[in-house]
Amino acid sequence: MEQNGLIIKDLNFSYDDFNINALNLELPKGCVMGLIGENGAGKSTLINLICRRIFTGEETISFNGVNDFRSDLAFIFDELKLSKSYRVKDVGRLMRYAYKAWDQSRFEEYCGNYGLQMKDKVSKMSLGMKQRLMQAAALSHSAKIFVFDEPSDGIDPFIRTQLLNDLRNVVYEEDVTVLISSHNVSELEDIVDYIAYMEKGTILFQCDIETFRDEAISLLEQFRVRDISTYESNPSLQTFTALMQTRYIR
Repeated sequence: MEQNGLIIKDLNFSYDDFNINALNLELPKGCVMGLIGENGAGKSTLINLICRRIFTGEETISFNGVNDFRSDLAFIFDELKLSKSYRVKDVGRLMRYAYKAWDQSRFEEYCGNYGLQMKDKVSKMSLGMKQRLMQAAALSHSAKIFVFDEPSDGIDPFIRTQLLNDLRNVVYEEDVTVLISSHNVSELEDIVDYIAYMEKGTILFQCDIETFRDEAISLLEQFRVRDISTYESNPSLQTFTALMQTRYIR
């Protein structure tokens, strides 16, 4: 039977002294998952593996039953590496060659909404402007799975809200699947269907957002987190994450 959505089975990866061992993750088709955890947990490494920026040599990652799903993939990373001579219009030309379903008019519309001009030089852009450009490109080629690593980092609140709203619209209208890693946990809670908490190369737990809300206190007790009363007085994903990151402090 076909397995829909993003499926990771027994993923192993090692780099220097960092290891991912037998990692499993399942994100159903048409849903949004927030990948959370402290710095150094392995979130960006996992995203690089999913996007084939790193390849293990094993076929342990699939989307809708297919291992090579790059033509259906859109991604936003925390950096944008292009030639210093590139302008916004050049990014459109590059993407046109990379994706058969590239929609130039849609790209130009998003760029206009995000305050980007076709003549703007990428090398002169702030981090926030580069993030806007990456999202405009990601939303313009009929992708079926989006993988975002800090998609709103460095962006002013007004534009960040607009980016998230555009992402929500695509999810609802086009039934896409989304994996987001972000430090801005408070915003994630408003848009995710599932949560996966990563620590030291391992997924500690994953569940749908309603189950998380019902079982958050039990999870905090399971992981021996202090000051659970803090969560009880302010129950949110942000509070949960902050408490999880203090549990090793002695």
